[in-house]
Amino acid sequence: MSLAAFLLLALRTCGFAAAVNIYVASYSGGSQAGNITTLSLLRNPDESYSLSQTATVNTSTNSPSWLTLSRQNNLLYMVDEAINGTANSKGALVVYRTSYSGKLTEVSRTEALIGGVDATFFANGQALVVPHYTGGNLQSYNIDPKGGVKPIETIYIKSRKSNPGPIVQRQEAPHPHQAILDPTRSFILIPDLGDDEVHVFAIDQETHKLTKKESLQTKLGVGPRHGVFTPDLINGKYVFYLVGELTGDIKAYSVTYKPDNGGISFDEVASYAIVNPGVTYPRKQDGSSHVAPAEIDITADGSTLVLSIRNDTTFGTAPPVDSLVHYSISPVNGTLTQKPLVSAYGSFPRHFAINKAGNLMVVPSQLSGKLVILRKNPKIGVFDEKVASVEFAAGANVPVCAVWDE
Repeated sequence: MSLAAFLLLALRTCGFAAAVNIYVASYSGGSQAGNITTLSLLRNPDESYSLSQTATVNTSTNSPSWLTLSRQNNLLYMVDEAINGTANSKGALVVYRTSYSGKLTEVSRTEALIGGVDATFFANGQALVVPHYTGGNLQSYNIDPKGGVKPIETIYIKSRKSNPGPIVQRQEAPHPHQAILDPTRSFILIPDLGDDEVHVFAIDQETHKLTKKESLQTKLGVGPRHGVFTPDLINGKYVFYLVGELTGDIKAYSVTYKPDNGGISFDEVASYAIVNPGVTYPRKQDGSSHVAPAEIDITADGSTLVLSIRNDTTFGTAPPVDSLVHYSISPVNGTLTQKPLVSAYGSFPRHFAINKAGNLMVVPSQLSGKLVILRKNPKIGVFDEKVASVEFAAGANVPVCAVWDE
């Protein structure tokens, strides 16, 4: 037995848990380039937690908006949105090698279109697709285990509307906001905030090219942002939950697969508000929701759906503190039952990430410059106990995305 294996076994035998790394991307928030900060979370013998900053890397980009981890290759992919760029600006796709110490080493840097806001693996991890909010396009890449990146194709999304959507300032053009790999791993779904639809693309598993299929079209003014499938079949079908950023709600769809990779059909079965019952928020002047739902995810056991809410200030106004909303998912038909709102412990939780065990959640707050770790209360099924937190220094104090290295 090697020394490292012996020490790991000794730690487990003594009841200590190994520390886990968390990578956090931050917009620049000023003249500095944005950073990726590595945090180390350690569970102590008394079941409390310690959170410390162990490494940081300057990305040499203005707005690292998204992180995606290939754990099998120990590679971290960073998408630069180039949010303050001009028409001639470029974004970037940067790959870093991870390490147990938390130090990141740059492996490759590829010039990209501006507006990248997400990155999702497909074709058994051999390819990556990036939706670009600005510019209304998708870019796909072949990737290799050593961190190499080679573009496959650029897909420019055509609007289904002859005129801008009803929220003109946000819906003047297509704005793809996320890429979702469906449960069968045969399709990529792209929620489009500007065009009020979710684009569906079939995957060619050999060439890794994407073919457009019939899309899910919402009512005008919904502003699809992010979505998630149930991890398992419910009553013989998957359920797809879609965040309407501009209407401030969640829509649930029953999913039916067409034969021979013909696409996916969606049947809307319910719509859910994101605030406490009886609470009504004023609309903005453009007609969109004052509160802005952001990230959505489901715990691995399929029992709980979580959504982050920006700008509701339910838990404070000076300073502002926004919310997380939880829903229990019916195992019979996928209907949602809302639980009381809980604190996000900061302002503008653009993103959150749940660990594999489903008992911890990391929540960065974009406008508070801080991050918290929340533990799930098994009695009521919500992440409401703050067990650790950290405040970031300049260059890392606009945290927008976090990912567990596990």
